[in-house]
Amino acid sequence: MTTPDRHNRLLALIREVKRQPSQEPEGLQVKLGRSRSQFFEDRNYLQRIGFDFKYDRNRGRYVITRDPHRPGSILTPAETYALLIASGASAPALRAARKLLKVKK
Repeated sequence: MTTPDRHNRLLALIREVKRQPSQEPEGLQVKLGRSRSQFFEDRNYLQRIGFDFKYDRNRGRYVITRDPHRPGSILTPAETYALLIASGASAPALRAARKLLKVKK
């Protein structure tokens, strides 16, 4: 169970990684007022509850690898395709989506 203070810390970390992914790890730790060990403790906790991110040094930014609240992450390919149809997507867009999602007619 998390305390309100820890809950706010975790939400602040998620928010910063999403809004400012190009921060250096050390800069992010300073901005959030965390020690290196506290930062990694919070990151590990977030991984255990389904939010995973890493710093990609080649790209110079954080990359979110798993986010349980990312839109579409809980939809099947058929459900995603149905939403495209319902939204009035154009025929070429539907053909492309059908190929990408591997949905049968």
